[in-house]
Parts: sequence; structure tokens; C-alpha cells
Amino acid sequence: LLFNMLIWGPPGTGKTMMAQRLARSSGLDFIYFSGSSLDQFSLEEALIKLHELFEYPKKTGKKMVIIIDEAERLLGKRSPGMPEKTAKILTDILTYLGTETSIYHKNL
Repeated sequence: LLFNMLIWGPPGTGKTMMAQRLARSSGLDFIYFSGSSLDQFSLEEALIKLHELFEYPKKTGKKMVIIIDEAERLLGKRSPGMPEKTAKILTDILTYLGTETSIYHKNL
């Protein structure tokens, strides 16, 4: 079962803590990942880190919750002026999430 949830709200309102408690109350481990942490890597390194993040539960055989904090840095609206690194990271994340984009729907 693939399930994605976006929790939105102002900083400091407990979104991350709620996601962690949701994971624990469901009996699941969780991985915390900050979207801004990819800034320090080249595009190739960032894509490798994302691959490792999303493949870890498969590799370990554990059902896990992946918490991406500061996701707005990675999941912005696609636009012609979007930096190449951001666009490729967004595409990679959407591939793992199994989520179609609005651009996909416009091209049909």
C-alpha cells in the first residue's frame, strides 16, 4: 500500500511531531529527512541520496514512514523558470511517490 500525506501549516505548529507520533502509533519506524539538506549536494549526489532514502525500506523489508520536512523546497510548482536541479529532484520524488503531475495531465 502506497500512501502519501501532505501536512501543511506554519512553522512550529507540530507537523513533524504529529507525523512521528502517527508513525509510532501505527507501529512503524520512521525516517526523518530535511528537504534543505539536499542543497549541499550536487544534482547527481542529491539524486543518489533520494534513491537511498526511498529504497531503504525496501532493502530492509520494513514498512516505514518517510517524513520530508521543508518539503516545499523540493515540491514547488513546476514552471519554465524553475532551476534545473529543483526540477530534476521534483521529478525524482514524484517518481517514487507514484504521483502524476499537472504537466502530465496537460499533455494528454
